[in-house]
Amino acid sequence: MQANQSSSNLLSIIPEIEVSILTYLRAFDLSSVQRVCRHFNDRHLINSVIRHAASHVYPAELTAGFDSPIIGGEANAVATKGALTYECMRNMEMLVMARVLSRPEPPLSDKTHSFYVSKTWCRAALQWLEVQMPSSPPSSPSKKKLSKKQRRRQHRKLSDVSPPWPNVNDDLTCTHANLRHCSGKSARARRRVMDRQAWRVLRKLYPDSVTLGAFQQECPQCALEKETTKFNEERKKEVEKRERKKPLGNASIRGFYTRTKGVPGHCLVADQGGEEKRCPLMPGIYHALPRAWCHKWRKYVKTGEGHVPHAPDAASLLCDAHRLPLVPPHLMDFITGSTNTLFVHKPDDITPPPPAASAASAAVADTNNDTSDNDSLLATMGFLTLDELEAQKAAMNTFFQQRAMIEPGPASRCITPTVQRTDRHNQSNHDLLDQENCVVVEILTDDEFTALETWWPEIHSSFVLTFAICEAAGTGGRRSVDVTWSTPPCQLCDAGHPTASYVTRNRNRKWFKKAK
Repeated sequence: MQANQSSSNLLSIIPEIEVSILTYLRAFDLSSVQRVCRHFNDRHLINSVIRHAASHVYPAELTAGFDSPIIGGEANAVATKGALTYECMRNMEMLVMARVLSRPEPPLSDKTHSFYVSKTWCRAALQWLEVQMPSSPPSSPSKKKLSKKQRRRQHRKLSDVSPPWPNVNDDLTCTHANLRHCSGKSARARRRVMDRQAWRVLRKLYPDSVTLGAFQQECPQCALEKETTKFNEERKKEVEKRERKKPLGNASIRGFYTRTKGVPGHCLVADQGGEEKRCPLMPGIYHALPRAWCHKWRKYVKTGEGHVPHAPDAASLLCDAHRLPLVPPHLMDFITGSTNTLFVHKPDDITPPPPAASAASAAVADTNNDTSDNDSLLATMGFLTLDELEAQKAAMNTFFQQRAMIEPGPASRCITPTVQRTDRHNQSNHDLLDQENCVVVEILTDDEFTALETWWPEIHSSFVLTFAICEAAGTGGRRSVDVTWSTPPCQLCDAGHPTASYVTRNRNRKWFKKAK
């Protein structure tokens, strides 16, 4: 009895009020209400609700023509007979949204009556409307047929389209429901300005949207958190930088850090100008570390890139067969005095080109020999005497020599024979070092290595190549230098193969191909 009384009270509402209440619902909700009760399935009520929404809820300029067959297709073709359906109302809502999103943005000077809308949401909504809008009515002429490939491409493009999310400004709001912080360029790319009327329409269609006025400032709490995070990161970087540069407080480590030639400069012996090969290092204990580790450690201390380098380790100098050290050729050449610097290769397979002046003289001499018969012929015919010819040839020799010395470019290329050079000659010194030495090393003094030990306590369990320079009295009053290794080098494995054209792997490192 009470249920019948409540239903009779609901049906006794004034029709105008009932229509006004129903217009708060959208077409999808109204279609569900229509199926619930017979009273809401009345055709007159449906027409009244749709007409009221078209004239009072939405602006008339946005709903104009919503019931025409051009806009609604087959659904509106039936509606022209006077029977509107909620499908027509759905088409009207999509038409209103398409016209709202197609409006131009208001001027920036009118910020007090403008609102922000997400451009990402607008693009998603327009793409969804393109899929949902009904096709052309049957009365319109058929469009050009698309090929099978074009239809397949269009289907793939539109198959992943999803309806726009309920909150229009979901990607513009922060966790505090305020305007999210963006840079100037990013803000222009993500925010769109919309006038008050258009925003009210969108808010009617999507009531869960957050209102963001164009005059509204960005979230102050987010700005404060960003500044705090930035300050903490900078402070953390400063602390890490101080920790990285702590070893540089030691003078020995600082000297090793600023070194560029791989050799301690204060331990070099002054050049005495003799032709006898002599070890350039003073007597003492030295250590050899791979240059790759030294470069990685210097880079970490300077910029902090990568992880903390492991303890100094020269295990890459050990051969695989006997686990004995292999002395790099460039280190042996430097210790024995064959080279005056550590990072240099021995150009033993490169034929030096002849000097420009001598080449020019040789070319002119060959020319004179080839033209001797022509000179005799000219003298016989009475054009020039032999003395005049000799004077001209001497002048030409002088001219070619001066030109080759002053301008060795095009002139020398014209008269100098081509010199066959190997590919190694065109490479840089570092590339040649990597080819001639499987591991390039740097030399550290005992004080520098001892200072490094304090920062890597586990260094005692690693292998480091250590050698001592000892000076003893030789024959004839001369001083001889002996090199003593902490571990005897391997005499059976190849320590360096600069001219090898095969693949080798004597050390714990990757395979590499020697240059031919």
